[in-house]
Amino acid sequence: KNASVSRCFVTTSATTTSSAMATDDNANDMLCGQMFYDIHRERDLDWPSSTVQWLPGKELRKEHNCTAQQILLGTRTSGEEDEYLFVVEEYVELPLDDDEDKEGNELNLNATIKMRIPHEGEVNRARYNPAKPTIIASKSNSSKVYLYDLGADTLPKEDENGVVDIKPVTLLGTSATEGYGLAWSTQKEGWLGSVDDVVCLWDTASGNTNPVVTLKDAHTALIEDISWSCTSADAFATCSDDKTFKIWDVREKAPTATCTYTSMVNAFAWLPNSNNVLTGCADGTVVMWDVRKLADGNFIHKFQEHENEIRQIVVAPFRDDVFASGGDDARICLWDIDMIGKPTKSEEGQDDAKPPELLFQHFGRMAHGRPILDLAWNCNEGEDWILASVSDDNDDDAQYKNPLIVWKTAPEVLYDEEDDDSGEDEEEQGDQSPPPKKQKTG
Repeated sequence: KNASVSRCFVTTSATTTSSAMATDDNANDMLCGQMFYDIHRERDLDWPSSTVQWLPGKELRKEHNCTAQQILLGTRTSGEEDEYLFVVEEYVELPLDDDEDKEGNELNLNATIKMRIPHEGEVNRARYNPAKPTIIASKSNSSKVYLYDLGADTLPKEDENGVVDIKPVTLLGTSATEGYGLAWSTQKEGWLGSVDDVVCLWDTASGNTNPVVTLKDAHTALIEDISWSCTSADAFATCSDDKTFKIWDVREKAPTATCTYTSMVNAFAWLPNSNNVLTGCADGTVVMWDVRKLADGNFIHKFQEHENEIRQIVVAPFRDDVFASGGDDARICLWDIDMIGKPTKSEEGQDDAKPPELLFQHFGRMAHGRPILDLAWNCNEGEDWILASVSDDNDDDAQYKNPLIVWKTAPEVLYDEEDDDSGEDEEEQGDQSPPPKKQKTG
């Protein structure tokens, strides 16, 4: 495995440098890492990955004061090499005691490839089944959808190159148009949805490879994303380049609601325990809507900071009011919905005030240099605020090459002291005030 790791990964750490020449940039990077991040680890990949997702589960590695956790990735080689799904073992530091100094305690373990699985075509998206995490669904650039069972009783043995040749099940009914939308239902066990220029839903638990629902005229342009309701087993949503997003019921052929926006809608997310949803749009905004009032076309709020199209929206698994957005402007923004309406603060010496709901922007030398291809919150308990993100930075002058970045913003960076005030403000606002947020987690 060590040989295969060195072939597929060049591992680096963005918070440390092995160069004997301490340049100003390196010094600034290290300072930024210590100031703004509790965790910042960058891995250069040989080929870009269009997909990233943390897998459930972790193992304590006491000798390194860390846990070993797994991340799902895929390759995009443009036909230059064979394509693969990867399960990579990454390492996450345990929190230090209050009297321990972060400096000198950096974790210097290289990520290792736990499983390398041949894949037909580039991996546009890969997602695990929440009801059975060893079942992985993938969507290729030919729009075919495959199912891999990583937990089968009789897995093939690794070959000399570390490849595990798992034969997938091919799901039928997809079109020939390339797409990226792929999602499992968390309420309807085994149900999987895929979109491109058609909508296909499968009941994978039944063993039937034919779709149970096919919608060929769902939209008039490419369908960018599909998302299942967090509360209703039968509800899902789609969004499209035709500037609409639609709410559907699996038992009906027509949408239960349609909303038209002013630009293409690229991403969709349901907010848990809420009637509100989020859309990521080509105009660089995230828009919040009330699903009960879509007919009037009025939104609740716009989250504005991105400078280009938004491609992903992911709601935090540990806080229903926190989400991240990733865009073609190579930045990832962290947002807190509960902060809407708080006093707006400007940076000292700057005229442009940032919206109070904007907690943090991950961009610049410590981040990605090209559009964000995918991002994911760590799904494991106790790993709050940890994300993984990927992009295809491959220019000659790129800071990183096809990076996978694992990062966690320092809690003190996210909220000002005033935002944590309890007492009078909390009594006045009641349930509208945010819960305490300065606790160090992860």
